[in-house]
Amino acid sequence: MRSVGYDFVASQHFGIGMNSHQCGTVIAGAAPRTSVLDPWCRAHDLENLWVVDAGFFPSSGAMNPALTIAAQALRVVAESDLAS
Repeated sequence: MRSVGYDFVASQHFGIGMNSHQCGTVIAGAAPRTSVLDPWCRAHDLENLWVVDAGFFPSSGAMNPALTIAAQALRVVAESDLAS
């Protein structure tokens, strides 16, 4: 980061025991051959299953993902037939 101009760089390394935001257990994508969910978090193989927890994340940084999970759940409901 310093090599691109940042004067101050803070970092904190976490071991596996410190990981509290488990994400990324269900791959989302367009192709059923390479993913479990479609881009709208609907299962490719089950017509009535949506996954709107942190499983659809490819990974998670150090920040709590709760607001992004809530926003994704609202997006999925708004763009699907779940709202009716």
